[in-house]
Amino acid sequence: MEFQLEKLTKQNREIEELCKVLLVVVESEAATCTQVSRELFERFSDKVIAHLTLEDAALYSNLLDHDDKGVNEMATRYLNGARELKRLFTSYERTWCKPAEKKNRDHGKFAEETREIFRLVMERISKEDHEFFSAVAAIQG
Repeated sequence: MEFQLEKLTKQNREIEELCKVLLVVVESEAATCTQVSRELFERFSDKVIAHLTLEDAALYSNLLDHDDKGVNEMATRYLNGARELKRLFTSYERTWCKPAEKKNRDHGKFAEETREIFRLVMERISKEDHEFFSAVAAIQG
């Protein structure tokens, strides 16, 4: 599990980096219509989904089966948060990342919803980095 925590932490850094770049890109309608920005948004999306999938596979089952009730509650809280983030992220992707929607989209609304998704992702990363992953590492002993 230690290797998985390292991989998850590395994924967080990559997602953070993409967020920083894309938060600048999203402010320009012309920039968001480029192939480069579409590739960056796709990379961001792939990394977020891969991260949530790895967390699900590598962490939750062990934590939910742990003898300590506090560990179970923490795992349940983070698992529920991951599911909600995935739900919101999937909805965002359906609305803004399909080619047909890109042609006639409201850039202001796109930028607003993108900033909100990035805020949620970055908030999740901060909680993972400062609470969840350190708690998981401590549980591993």
